[in-house]
Amino acid sequence: MKTLSRTIEKLRDAIHSFAPFPLTPALSRRERENPPLARSNSNARLNFAAPPTLLPLPKGEGRGEGKAAFVPSSSIRLLKHFARPNFAALSLLFPRPLRGGEGQGEGAARILHTRAIVFTVGCLLVLLLSPSTAFAAEKKADAKKTPPRGPAWKKVLPQTPAGFTCTTNLVAAYPEHNVELVIYAPDKPGSYPCILDIHGGGWTARQIESDKPMMERLAARGFVTALVSYRLAQEAKYPAALTDCKSALRWLRANAAKFKIDPARLGCMGGSAGGHLSGLTGMTSGLKEFEGDGPHPEQSSAVQACIVMAATQDMVAANTGKASTNAITFFGAKCDDHPALYRAASPITHVRAGVPPVIFIEGERDTLKIGRAEMMAKLRALGIETAVHTLKDAPHPFWMSQPWCDETVEIAAVFFKKHLGGPK
Repeated sequence: MKTLSRTIEKLRDAIHSFAPFPLTPALSRRERENPPLARSNSNARLNFAAPPTLLPLPKGEGRGEGKAAFVPSSSIRLLKHFARPNFAALSLLFPRPLRGGEGQGEGAARILHTRAIVFTVGCLLVLLLSPSTAFAAEKKADAKKTPPRGPAWKKVLPQTPAGFTCTTNLVAAYPEHNVELVIYAPDKPGSYPCILDIHGGGWTARQIESDKPMMERLAARGFVTALVSYRLAQEAKYPAALTDCKSALRWLRANAAKFKIDPARLGCMGGSAGGHLSGLTGMTSGLKEFEGDGPHPEQSSAVQACIVMAATQDMVAANTGKASTNAITFFGAKCDDHPALYRAASPITHVRAGVPPVIFIEGERDTLKIGRAEMMAKLRALGIETAVHTLKDAPHPFWMSQPWCDETVEIAAVFFKKHLGGPK
């Protein structure tokens, strides 16, 4: 820094000799003694192609000749452009006026013209070497050297694992959408626990393809896995998405033998909007008013274990006083207008004795999920197993990208094997 200061000092003295007009008279005594803070001038524009400006010679220059000097407009525009954001720096660089009597004689215009060019170049050098500019450049260089926090997000692509057959099956047909199940069933004989995935997408986007890699990896751990294509918010308002999930669970039990499913061992999981629906599906197990009018009413839609990933569990607390576009599309109304509707759609509302164990998986770099901590407290008070797993450096939606997809699968496999068991 001392070397930089000495360099600027030498440049100041050299540039001062070449300045084509006084700089410091424009500053008041107070401004020279206490330079103002730099002010930005982001709208300033330079025009190097503009014609020269006719600048009268300062007093004492070209005396008696009636001369005027042509100084390039670029010099003046550079000064105006840089003087405003670097006013304090310039006032320190040029603390004294030009010496009187400079530029006398016939060559005054030529001398000033040359000095103006040198002055312009000098100003640029000083500004580039000034401490503030050097600090900004150093800071920018340091930012480039700083490694990104955690692995970069990279979507995992689906690929059916060896030894499994993937099929798409119709659950229920509606004018607006056909509810379907994508099922990964093992070729090997046996009786397997089944996991239903409920995809995310803010209730408005269908993201089955994005969840397939996770469910393929879980299938390879000894499960039948299925993904439900429920009706989106723009196709049918709540509770359509929830009742479609319950229809899918009833359909899986009705067709258990075909897909080697043990109908007594079903679980569900989902992320983001799917996490909300997964929590709601689990917490409303056994409540007939949430079943809907889908197929196979003789079957149960209850699950024996539930996983919620990166999802809000208290819709009232999350939406009171707000107007979320996705929530309004999903529910058909704002929370302030219909709080009872939002309360009924909150998984935390239905926590009671007999609901299945629930774990939560969240990303360290994701936002706080409203209602999760309070829901866990209610579950623990009832003696129902619950836990939260936070994945390091994981963004939203972490389960679609490595290494977090495999980390999620590992956590889910351990949890589901504990509560659903393995192949028989």
